[in-house]
Amino acid sequence: MKKYFYFCVTALVSALIFAGCQNNNSTLEDTVTFKGSVSLGQVIVDANGNQTITVTGAAPNAAVVCENTGDSVKSASDGSYTLKAKAVRQFTALNAETYTLSAFDQNGGDEKITVSGKPGETVNVRGFILYKHTEDK
Repeated sequence: MKKYFYFCVTALVSALIFAGCQNNNSTLEDTVTFKGSVSLGQVIVDANGNQTITVTGAAPNAAVVCENTGDSVKSASDGSYTLKAKAVRQFTALNAETYTLSAFDQNGGDEKITVSGKPGETVNVRGFILYKHTEDK
């Protein structure tokens, strides 16, 4: 009787682990994919001193970095990028992790965006707008 009980418990645990591994077909993935674009911007100051940022075009060859993992990629000529960042493998419920992405170019523009993603997931990220920051005097 004990052997039958242990067999049933082992079969049930194995089935639960297997079912968890099939959850969203992404449990064993070890990357999160981030897709987005990088644009160049220019700060415009009106007569009242109000500042607005105007997008002036794509930012080719801008660096996009996942600060959590150090994974990075350069944007394409149209400013688009696809960044695969390392993620922790999980065998139970998938929890979204928070990632900080940063983009910068050679002209001094930079921006950070915080997003959430799960292993195996593709996350569409809002566009980065890079512009040269100025200090008030």
